[in-house]
This record gives sequence, structure tokens and C-alpha cells, in this order.
Amino acid sequence: MVQSEFRHIYILMYVLVLFVAKGRCNWSLWWTYDGISGPGFWGTMNKLEWSICHRGKNQSPVNIVPEGLLFDPGLKHIQISGNKVSSTMNNLGNALVLYVNSSQGDDVLFSIGPLSYTYRLHQIRVHFGKDDSRGSEHTIDGKPFAAEIQFLAYNTDLYHNFSQAVVSPRGIAAIAVFVQTKGNLSHQELEKIIENIEDVRFKETVTPLKNLYIQKLIPRSLHYVTYDGSITHPGCHETVTWMIMNKPIYAGSQQIEAFRKLRQSGPENPMAFFRDNFRPTMPVNRRSIRTNINFAKGCSMERNMHYQVNDLFKH
Repeated sequence: MVQSEFRHIYILMYVLVLFVAKGRCNWSLWWTYDGISGPGFWGTMNKLEWSICHRGKNQSPVNIVPEGLLFDPGLKHIQISGNKVSSTMNNLGNALVLYVNSSQGDDVLFSIGPLSYTYRLHQIRVHFGKDDSRGSEHTIDGKPFAAEIQFLAYNTDLYHNFSQAVVSPRGIAAIAVFVQTKGNLSHQELEKIIENIEDVRFKETVTPLKNLYIQKLIPRSLHYVTYDGSITHPGCHETVTWMIMNKPIYAGSQQIEAFRKLRQSGPENPMAFFRDNFRPTMPVNRRSIRTNINFAKGCSMERNMHYQVNDLFKH
């Protein structure tokens, strides 16, 4: 088993060196969530563009410690305008991403909350683990959820597109929604994504997905946690305002299991399943993590009362 793992590492290193030597290396194809191409090595794989993955001090995701939350009475509710979108669902080999087709005129906009600008939804990312005991990128008091859905939007007031915004100040707003498994429950809107999983089973496969209702995937809650952080995949740009909803959505274990059918490569390697496609939590480094939950009004800071990875994760 050990010899097999070393052989795999040597082969990967050889291919990487070969591609670099020929000037053909597309780094976006090579990063993963484990091994020598995993999160601990992102900053050294592409030192020119990804060094902040290793050197950055405002990286995401983070662990949210309830006792350390700062109540900010100036935080308003998050305004979400628009709902139904069409998208293109992509298996990138290292991530499942839904790219929103804004040309259809069904824009979803984020504003207010901790935001000074208006942001247009550009992509949706789903993070999950090899079992229901883990999968979310952000954690609460050290505890993960089975999955996390991230809605990434770009600043339309200052920038022309996502590519420009992601490398620019105040460029990106991200809403993170935890997914809590609950028996055989089926989440109707999440099921629309799952129904298309088979069409993107292998790397670099794509399928259209129409009539996805975003506000059915984001729990109706006025309360959230927010902080300044980064994109959670290479190049880890520290341009993101994160908003983590204080309520999860609920799905059945069988629904989360469907995501584990995704492969990291093509049909030639059918056993290369996605495993734990989430980045480990990063140091907070003295950043303020704010919330609009007023614990002084009858809400306890007790760990077993709020921000727990179960039904109690609600205000």
C-alpha cells in the first residue's frame, strides 16, 4: 500500500515537471484536496499566482467560536433580489461548480447586510466529505456539517466581471449555507442539482441546469455571521466578504451520498472518486467575526444552545 502511494506521487511529480518544462501546465487542472497537490501545497505549486494561499493572513474558511463573536447592531438583513436562474453545471475534477448564466436576464443580486455595494451571483460551489461526519469548509466550535453550499457573487458597482472582481478590493460577496442531514428527508431544490450528477460524473463534463430557485437553497433568516476572508480554492484571493447563515438547510443522507459519485478524472480512471473536497480551516489572525444575533436579548452564548451542528443551529 505504501509503495503504491509513493509510486503515485512520483508519477504525479514527473507529469507536473514535464508539463512545466514544456510550458504547457494549466495549474487550474492540477490542484486537489489531498496529497502533494492538496491545500498545504497550493502556495508552492504556482508561486507566481497562488503564493497568498500559503502566505496570506486573511484566509478562509475559518472555525467560528461562539464566545468570540462580536455583536454588531449596525448589521442589517441581507437583501437578495431575484430568484430563478439558469446555469451550467461543471465537474472541474477538483470541484463541482454551477456557473450562473446571467445572459438570460435572471440575475440574483446580494446587497445590504455587511455590504456597501451590490453583488451579482456568478457561481455556486458544493463542498462535501466522504461521509456525513464532515464536508463543510467553515466549522462551528470545531464541528463541521455534512456539506456547505457557497454562493459567490461579484461587485457590479466597481467591476465588469467575476475575473476582475476576484482579484480586487471588495470584489466578492459569498453566502455560505450549511447542509444538515436528517434521515430520509429530501430537499426539493437540492434534488434538482442531484438529478444531474450522472451527467457530470467525470472530469470536464458539463450539463445545463435550468429553473434553479436560489432563495429555496438559502434559509430564510435575518441572522448571520460575517468576516473578511478569501476564496477557498487557488488562488485564495483575499477579496471576499463572507456571510454565513445561522440556519442550515436540511437534506437526506442519500442526497449527500449522490455527490460522492463524482470522479476526479475521466472514464479511464473510474475509481478516482471525490473525497473530502473542502479546505481545512485557517487561522483567524485577529480578524473580527461579527454577527447581528443579539445574545443579550434572551440568546445564550452556550455552546450547547447555539451554533451547534444539529437542529439547535438556529436563533
